[in-house]
Amino acid sequence: MKSWLITIIGLLGAWYYTDLASKSNFYGVLCPILAGLFLVILIVKIVAMIGPENGRGSGDGGGGFFDGGFGGDGGCGGD
Repeated sequence: MKSWLITIIGLLGAWYYTDLASKSNFYGVLCPILAGLFLVILIVKIVAMIGPENGRGSGDGGGGFFDGGFGGDGGCGGD
C-alpha cells in the first residue's frame, strides 16, 4: 500500500512541477522524466494487479502455433 501511495504522490508532484517551456533544467527536463517514470511504474502496477491470477502467472505457457494446438498432425507435408 505504501508503494502505491509513493508512486501516486510522486506522479502528481512531478506532473505539477513540470513546465516544458521553463529555462530551468529541474522544471523543464527532470520533472517530465520523473513524471514519465512514475507513470510507467503506475501502469506496470495496474497491469500486474489485474493480470492473470493477480500478476502471479498461471504457470501454463498457453497454447499456440508451435505446440501442435493449431491443427494438423505434425507432419512435414507430402504423402
